[in-house]
This record gives sequence, structure tokens and C-alpha cells, in this order.
Amino acid sequence: MVEAQALDAVALEYIGRHRIALMATLRQSFFAAAPNPQREVETLIRRLKERGLIRAVERAIPPYSVYVLSEKGAVFAGLPVSMAVPLRAGAPELRDLYRQLSVLWFCAFGDAERVVLNPKAVETLVGGAARAAQLVHVAEVSAKRQASVLLRAYVVGEATPVESALATMKKRCESLVGSQLEGPARKGRYVIQALCHRQSKTDELSARMGHEHRWSRVATSVGVENLVEAHRMLEAREQAGGTQ
Repeated sequence: MVEAQALDAVALEYIGRHRIALMATLRQSFFAAAPNPQREVETLIRRLKERGLIRAVERAIPPYSVYVLSEKGAVFAGLPVSMAVPLRAGAPELRDLYRQLSVLWFCAFGDAERVVLNPKAVETLVGGAARAAQLVHVAEVSAKRQASVLLRAYVVGEATPVESALATMKKRCESLVGSQLEGPARKGRYVIQALCHRQSKTDELSARMGHEHRWSRVATSVGVENLVEAHRMLEAREQAGGTQ
């Protein structure tokens, strides 16, 4: 029972960091090496729901449910009650959180160890320069680099033109000049991380990035519109003996 309670606390803190969770991301993040990952994650979700620590927004991204903290869950995890998310489907708060789906998937299924940082951790690492509301930062540890990199996430909308995305990346790079983050950026320790929902847009952005985007990079993650496709690819990898 003590072990289950410890796992519950860690899982709640994980959901709080990302603001949302999917069954697939919980399974990958906590039970990838377990003999039966699906059974383990279903047990975890059922226990958290029964204890009133999380809420399920059924078919929030059809056909998938999204899991969010309840007020009780936020308190249990030592997080502000404001981290709890309204259950009402279609609420503006939920639509805003869907934008974080790309960051969630990027952390769970990317090519390096990554974790979303809470605001207090970001302030400790980079100080006042990163205190602006709604900024999402990710800590990345690459096996190749053996060093951590702080990523400021920028989710490129599905309908956002490439020109607009490039302009945003340029502006965010320019904002680092003269700030306390310029030094880390020059050393490759602070990066503007753009996330696209399609590989074709990632490729186009990468091909058109110039010197003004020197502290940026681009990767492909998922969005609401292609989550089903991403799950199918994940299931194919699992059936082929890849990542659980």
C-alpha cells in the first residue's frame, strides 16, 4: 500500500507538470519496462479516479480520454489548487491545455529524456527572465551530450503558416539578446524548441531557418488532429517489439 501511495504521488506530480495526461503517456512514463504495462496503467488510473485525485474528460480528444488533476489531487501533490482543471468539455481552459499535448507527447516519446519543469524550478534555473505567464520549459538530458539543456517550447499550430512560425522563432531568439539567457543560449544550453504536428512542416521550417534562428530547433510531435494516427504508429511499434 505504501508503494502504491508513493506511485500515486509521483503520478499526480507528473500530471500537474504537464497539466494533462493520456493513458499512453502515463504507460510510457511509468510502466514501459513492466511485464504488463497496460494492466499497470489501468490500475493506476482507476485508483486515482476512485480516490478522487484525478478527473477523466471522456473522449476529450476522440476517442481518447484526457486525465487532469482534481482540486483534491492538486492539494495531495502539494500543488496550487489552480492546477486543477475544469471538467466541462469544451471549456476554454481545456482548449488551452490541448496545446500542451505536443509537449506531453514530445517528452514521453521523444529521443531523449525530457521533463516539463514547474514554474518554481524554471525561476531557480533562469531567474526572472522566464517568469512570463504561460511559458512552458522542458529540461532535456541527452545521452550523447551528458548535459542538460533547457528548452522553451513553442507549439506551431496546424494552421500556422511557415512564414509566421519563422517570424515567431526569430522574435524569441532576439528576445534572448542582452538577457541573462544569452550566455546559455550561445553555449547551446537554452534553446527555443518549436514543435510541429507534421513532419512536412518540420522539414520546411528546418530548411528555411537562418542565422537569426540560431538558438532554435524544430521537431515533430503530435496535435489533436493527428493523435489517432500517432497512437496507431505507437501500437505498430509495440507489436513489432519496439517501445512499450
